[in-house]
Amino acid sequence: MKITLRPLRSNLSGPKVFLKRKPSEVRVNGYMKTVLIAWQANHDLQFVLDAFACAVYIVSYISKSQKGMSALLDQAAKEARQGNLDLKHQVRHIGNYFSNSVETSAQEATYLTLQMPLTKATRQVVFINTSPQHKRTFLLKQSSALEKLGPDSTEIESDNDIKRYSRRPKQLENWCLADYVSQLELQYPKTSESSDDHETEQQENESESENEEANADVI
Repeated sequence: MKITLRPLRSNLSGPKVFLKRKPSEVRVNGYMKTVLIAWQANHDLQFVLDAFACAVYIVSYISKSQKGMSALLDQAAKEARQGNLDLKHQVRHIGNYFSNSVETSAQEATYLTLQMPLTKATRQVVFINTSPQHKRTFLLKQSSALEKLGPDSTEIESDNDIKRYSRRPKQLENWCLADYVSQLELQYPKTSESSDDHETEQQENESESENEEANADVI
């Protein structure tokens, strides 16, 4: 028995579970009877003794067709920075590099060509940034709105769910932020470019109130 264990130990870099097998079962994968009956197909189960090694295996398996992409994207990022491009065009430049270099299966290419959705869902997820205000990332207003601001104005942040929630109408005072975001759908009114931000915000509030009344029976 000692002679048998020595060559095994020399090839192991960490703990491993060896299942007791008969010589005739040397080619039988690890399995569970319950899973085998339910799945009715071949499977190979192993005990996970190292969570990090398991994560590395999964990531390397799903990204095995993307080898060399890190160096390619790094080169694309360097070219984008040297090209005196703004941030938007830098991201687009890197995205074009990725799209032209990544391997795409025939099935995925067919879906993209026919503009068919790759996924379908019955639920929609909305992210609410509840970090402290000084740590929140935000989007800038459009260029046309920024040009109308004064030279000393700091109101460069575009509208978001939290700002709209803070100025919600009195009918929604008892609503929490999660209910406000999940139950109401924002619909931007069609306004002319000459209208100011105050009128736009007022119309947004009216639109939200109408949606709240229309969805009252659902809530």
